[in-house]
Amino acid sequence: MLAKVVVLFLLISTLLLVGCEAKENYYDILGVNQDATLSEIKKAYRRLSKIHHPDRNVGNAEESIHNMSRINNAYEVLSDENKRKAYDSSHIFTEFMDMDDETTKLVVDFMVNIGVAIIIQTVIIIVLSIVCFCLSLIVCLQCCGCCRWCDRRVKKEKIQ
Repeated sequence: MLAKVVVLFLLISTLLLVGCEAKENYYDILGVNQDATLSEIKKAYRRLSKIHHPDRNVGNAEESIHNMSRINNAYEVLSDENKRKAYDSSHIFTEFMDMDDETTKLVVDFMVNIGVAIIIQTVIIIVLSIVCFCLSLIVCLQCCGCCRWCDRRVKKEKIQ
């Protein structure tokens, strides 16, 4: 049972990592390298803010708002040391995966199906375990007190 939980955890973790890669890369949004300093990130943010600010793009206000939202999200994460470390560590394995690659899509689909099957199997095992325990408890309460589930007081009362 523990092995199944570990496998399920690994599958879900992998799927979450793949899901994180499907999101936009904050470094790409700001146009900086992953090893960029805080001052480089600030410069890139200011430069992009001037270009994409909705006040400067009145004709394309909707697109500008979308772009500024992406830029602000990227800057919010990359400018905070703790958030940046968490972001970087969550993308450590996914930088090698290409979601446009057909093989990657097949592997992800396979892992999702396996994960769903394991979840269903685990739920069935838990439900059956609960049912078996309840049935044994019901039988235990009706017996003469000789099984391991009976309380000693119940045994004494039933024997007398």
